[in-house]
Amino acid sequence: SLRLSYQGSFDAECRPQRISINCDATRLSIIDVEGWLHVFELPNHTEGSSTVILVNAVSRGDRRDIWQSEWAADQPDLLAIMEKSRMYILRSMKPEEPVTSEAYIYGFSDLQIKGVMLDGLLRLMQSRSDLQPTAGMEIERGYAGREHTTDHKRTYLASSAMATPSWQSYLIESETKTLRDTREILAKLSNLKDAFNYVEANPHKRLWRLLAESALEQLDVGVAEKAFVRFSSYSGIQLCHRLRDLDDDVKRRAEICAVYSQRFEEAEALYKDIDRKDLAIALRLKLGDWLRVVRLLQPEHAPQVDPSGVCNLVEDLGSVLKCVSKQDLLKQAYVECGDYYATRGRWNLAVQA
Repeated sequence: SLRLSYQGSFDAECRPQRISINCDATRLSIIDVEGWLHVFELPNHTEGSSTVILVNAVSRGDRRDIWQSEWAADQPDLLAIMEKSRMYILRSMKPEEPVTSEAYIYGFSDLQIKGVMLDGLLRLMQSRSDLQPTAGMEIERGYAGREHTTDHKRTYLASSAMATPSWQSYLIESETKTLRDTREILAKLSNLKDAFNYVEANPHKRLWRLLAESALEQLDVGVAEKAFVRFSSYSGIQLCHRLRDLDDDVKRRAEICAVYSQRFEEAEALYKDIDRKDLAIALRLKLGDWLRVVRLLQPEHAPQVDPSGVCNLVEDLGSVLKCVSKQDLLKQAYVECGDYYATRGRWNLAVQA
C-alpha cells in the first residue's frame, strides 16, 4: 500500500494555479494565476537538507500567459510548456526553438510530446451530433408504413460525413530538437562513429535505441551492441551475439527482421531467397504458425491449406503425406491446426484437420 509522510513546506511566493513534479521528485513547477512559471528544486531529505532553492522562473519581461507545463516521464530535466500558441521544450531550463501549436499535452516521454487539439475535437463532436437525424427532420411515408429520409437529405448527410475529418487528425506528436538532429545525422552520415559520439554527448535511451536500429540496418553489429549496452537492453545484446555466430549477411538480416523488427514475412522471404526453407519452417515453428508450416512443407503441386476452410483437408492429407519427407512434422502441424480450429469453435474445420 502507498504510504505518505510529511517532508516539509516552503513559501512559493505566488498564487499557484497548476502544480506538477518531475519524474524523480527533484523539481517542482508552478504556474501562478498570472501565467508565470516558477521552477523549484526540492531538497534531498536523505542528506538532511531542508531548504528549497528557486532554480529559475521564466522572465517576466519575455514571456507570459503560460497555461500548461508537463515534465518528461523519463528524464528529470526536460519540461514542456505551452505559452499562448507556442510550445517550448526546456532542457535544464534552457529553451529549444518554439513550435507553433495550440494542443493540450497529454504525454511526454521518449523525447516525444503527444498532444490533442481539444478545440477542433470538440467542434468535430458537435458537427457530428448536428448531422444525426432529429425529430424535426422531414420524413416521407413509404409503402407499408415504412419511414425513410428524403433523397436530398440523405445525400447531404453522406457528403457531410465524408467531408468531416476523423478524430485522429486532432492528435499531434512533436519531437525534441535532440531527437530530430539525431535522425538527420543518421540519415546523412554513413559513418556511425560520428552519430555515436553525438548520442554519447546527449545521452537518452531513445537516442541509443535509434542508433542501435540504424546500426542493425547497416549490419554494424559492434556499434549496435554498444548502443544496446548503453540503454541496458539485454535482449538486444543477446541478438548481437547470435548475429556474430551467423556466417551470412542474408541470414543476419533475416534474424534482425524476425527477432527485432518482427517483420516475419520479410524474414521468410529472405530465407527462401537463399534456398533455406528449413530456416523458414523453423521460424514459423517458433511463432506457432502451424498453418504456415503446412504450406511450407507441402510441395508446390500439392493443394494449399486455406484457413477459411475452402479445401477439403481430409482428402489433401493423404496425397501430401506421400510426397513429403517430414511426415511426422506435417502430421503434428495438422493436429495443431485442428486444435486451433477446435478452440475457436469451428468444429467442421477441426474435424477436417
